[in-house]
Amino acid sequence: MGQLKLYKKFYCVGVVTTGTTVEQSYTLLNPYALIANTYTAGSGATESTTVIESSLTITQESTGVYFADLNPYLYASDVTYDLVWFVNYTTTAPTKKISTRFRINVNSVTNQIEIEYINYPLEIEVLGKY
Repeated sequence: MGQLKLYKKFYCVGVVTTGTTVEQSYTLLNPYALIANTYTAGSGATESTTVIESSLTITQESTGVYFADLNPYLYASDVTYDLVWFVNYTTTAPTKKISTRFRINVNSVTNQIEIEYINYPLEIEVLGKY
């Protein structure tokens, strides 16, 4: 399996008033502290207590855009997982927990087929209409 990266954008949500119009504004920001773990998905909207990876390597791609590098060999295609981000937006802010649920489709992750053959010589017969 190839690389497995999950991305997250962090925003500051504000309010912009123009005359009588009030709109929300979203500005990308870098959190003060950021940690991520993966778990098998629990019931409902919560993760289970089964940790797959802890203290994942997190890389900042640009302002407010981060990704977590996951070990692709620890994840199966028939299981649902939760990537949980633990975020501190400032030095005095409490830790906020943000969860991203995901599932892997191994057919779309790689375009290579691994083949091992035991008997030599390898003989292949192709059947079809001519």
